[in-house]
Amino acid sequence: MIPVFATISFLCIHFEEAAAYISPINELYEAFAFAAFFQLLYTYALEETHAQCFSGQASQLLPIRKTAIQIFQFPAIMFIVFLIEEISEAKGTYCETEIKIHFTRIWCVILRIGGTIIAILALLRFYKSTKSLTAARKPIHKLMAFKGIVFLNFLQSIVFAFLSSRLSPTNKLTTRDLTDGIPNLLVSLEMVIFSILFLKFYAVGEYAKGRETYQGGFMGIKAIAGAANFVAFIGEMVRMAMGKENTEKGGNYETVGLTAGTEYHHIV
Repeated sequence: MIPVFATISFLCIHFEEAAAYISPINELYEAFAFAAFFQLLYTYALEETHAQCFSGQASQLLPIRKTAIQIFQFPAIMFIVFLIEEISEAKGTYCETEIKIHFTRIWCVILRIGGTIIAILALLRFYKSTKSLTAARKPIHKLMAFKGIVFLNFLQSIVFAFLSSRLSPTNKLTTRDLTDGIPNLLVSLEMVIFSILFLKFYAVGEYAKGRETYQGGFMGIKAIAGAANFVAFIGEMVRMAMGKENTEKGGNYETVGLTAGTEYHHIV
């Protein structure tokens, strides 16, 4: 996530004229990163359940499919928002410095906030239900580091949106400096700090390298290539949303017992 944000910010600064078209990629990528974090959290819970043969008495039934749909709607909505922003920017109906109903920006903001709230609430419910299973991996720290970037970026966008609408251009400061240049410069600098936090909270030390199980290849090249396989990632999202996750292992439903009186079903 950090290399993507840093690269996009650099491109926005270097290609200032095209910054309005490049910067929305950050928010789109954030949505897919959020979906990937849910898949990571689900994997943690699943592995720990199998390892400890965990079980608990359930008071209600909440299938994994419902949570997956609530979370995976976020990247779908953000992709639609991305298209709207790109098209409206080209047609001159977006207007970064105005929030009025006849500009598309306000509608993009509404869609973005709505999708974000639904996804975050669904993830927090899932985290609460799997807290005892995933506590050793400290997922809340990972989430805070991830969302810290998003929150800081969001806060900065509000501040600079306010400043750009109040300040007039001068011979040393242009409107584009406030909307694109300075915010992206700050993001690039902040990524240095967040990279240190990510090294701490997403440490590789928790993964034991064994000759029989290690499949990452030399210096993790295979793992990097697998992580970059966007088609497989989308396919996994679709399978989970349809309740067909890991169908290649069989077609029998297994109940994964969780805390907080819930159960999740998946196919193994």
